[in-house]
Amino acid sequence: MTWRTYDSSVVTVNSNGKLQAVGPGTTVVVAENNAGPDVSVSVTVRKVDPTGVSLPSTASIYIDESTTLTPSNAASDFTWESNNTAVATVSGGRVTGVSAGKAEIWVTTVKGGYKAKCDVTVTEPPMTFKSFSISNGATQTDVFTSITATYSHSLSRGDKFADIALTDSKGTKVDGEVTLSGAQLTFKPKAALAPLTTYKLTIPAQALKNKWGTTYTHTESVSFTTRDWEHLTLTV
Repeated sequence: MTWRTYDSSVVTVNSNGKLQAVGPGTTVVVAENNAGPDVSVSVTVRKVDPTGVSLPSTASIYIDESTTLTPSNAASDFTWESNNTAVATVSGGRVTGVSAGKAEIWVTTVKGGYKAKCDVTVTEPPMTFKSFSISNGATQTDVFTSITATYSHSLSRGDKFADIALTDSKGTKVDGEVTLSGAQLTFKPKAALAPLTTYKLTIPAQALKNKWGTTYTHTESVSFTTRDWEHLTLTV
């Protein structure tokens, strides 16, 4: 036989036909019989008065991330509360990080008033580098190109922002403009690059900060070689 339930939020059923109550309500469980007619049964799950309640003792989430806390030892309606909504909020057991810090998430059974607490720690998600718009070691790069670097979070200027530089193979800096837009940094040369020349864009450690003001501590760089002027196609 193959077993299935019409509503897994009320009851689940395994391959042996064993039922597990999940939430209050009524649904139908069907045994699909390959050798004969299917058999179905109506199943009702009722709430019972709780004798207690428990939550995981601790949980950790990032800012802007959510996790769901599921009370144990109580089939009841619940109320939820955070003792520090500036750090974490809670709605229906779903906890969302607001800022770095600690908060206590409390659940209370409507019947009996049993309480349980989870200590939640909220931290900043790590800022990571994703990619450059140009592959490292690329050749035949357009002399009018701009280079974009993409990170995991919105950017702001760090202490070494002025040290971001595009240099040629002799170490000569290219005059250009560095702009930030969301999670992207763009270096735009003010004039065409020299043809058949290797360049390197370097974004030093501490040049950038994430949206919460934490400094990015890694250096990122990309090298590329421009194409020959003879291969340029101009469109008027």
